[in-house]
Amino acid sequence: MAKVDPEKQKELQQRYLEFQLIEQQSRQIEKQLQVLENQLVEIISIQLSLDELKDSKLDSEILVPVSNGIFVKGELKENKELLVNVGSNTIVVKSIEETKELIGKQQVEINQIKMQLLAEMEKLNNRAMELQDELEKLIKD
Repeated sequence: MAKVDPEKQKELQQRYLEFQLIEQQSRQIEKQLQVLENQLVEIISIQLSLDELKDSKLDSEILVPVSNGIFVKGELKENKELLVNVGSNTIVVKSIEETKELIGKQQVEINQIKMQLLAEMEKLNNRAMELQDELEKLIKD
C-alpha cells in the first residue's frame, strides 16, 4: 500500500472542508431566496387586493382577515384610506396609492437583496467548481 504524503493529505482535507462549507452556505442562500420569493408573491397579492378594494362599492360585503387563513364577514365603509402599520406599533393613515407606493418600495428592496444573494451564490458555485478541480488534481497526483 502506497504511503500518502502528509502535506498532500492535509491539503486534501482543507479543500474538502472548504467545499463542504460552500455547499452549506449555498443551501442557506437557497432557503433565503425561497423566503424572498414568498414575500414577493405576497406583495403581488397585496397589490391586487388593494386594486380590488379601490374598485369595491361602499357597503358591499367583504372578508376581513382576523389571522392567517381566518376571516370574518364585514361591510366596506371606507375604500379611500387605509390604516398602515409602519413599525413599532405605529399606524398611519395612507391612501391606497400611497400604500401601493410603500409596498412597491419593499418589492424593490426585496429584489435588490435577491440579486445580491444570487451574485453570492454564483461566487460560491464558481469557487466550488475550482475546489472540485483542485481536489481531482490532488487525488490524481
